[in-house]
Formats: sequence, C-alpha cells, structure tokens
Amino acid sequence: MSGTQSNAVPGYALAPPTADDALAYLARAVGPDRAAGVWLRACAAVGAPRATLSVDEMMRVSEHLAREQGVVGVIGQSLVVRVRTYRLLASAQQRAEGGR
Repeated sequence: MSGTQSNAVPGYALAPPTADDALAYLARAVGPDRAAGVWLRACAAVGAPRATLSVDEMMRVSEHLAREQGVVGVIGQSLVVRVRTYRLLASAQQRAEGGR
C-alpha cells in the first residue's frame, strides 16, 4: 500500500487507495504495460484524471474496473472495498470528534 498517510483516518492508519496503488496491484496481476492501458481506459471511461484522484474519482474508476472480467475485476472490487472502508472509518471518526 503506497497511499500517503496524510489522508489516513486517525487511529486506523488507513488512507484511500491512490492511482499508484491501483497501478501496482494491476501490474502485479497483468504486467506493467497492460496495467497502464487498463488504468488509462478506466480513467477515460469515467472522466477521471490519470494520476491524482479524489476519493470520489477513485471510487468511480474502481467501480469501472470491478465490472471487468477476471483478475482486473477482482482488483477493482478490492479497490471499491478499500474506498468504502476509508469512507466509513472517516465518517465514524468525524462523528466521534463531534462532526468537525
């Protein structure tokens, strides 16, 4: 996990996945060249930038990847779970801090 910890939910050390995380996961599964192509097509399909994505953009790209067949779809599903988990923990942390 190469996500920066500056966005991490306090107490959980869980940051949202980054484009670098997604590319690394894809590259391990399908090779770096195919991973780059898969990533670029997914970003273009949902109108997201290729590099620095917001949490909402990462969710859209992840959901797009999750609809793919095979290992790319599994990686997309994993990224969706990470984004959802991050959002839930961040929301819980915010409520615990009194909505700040």
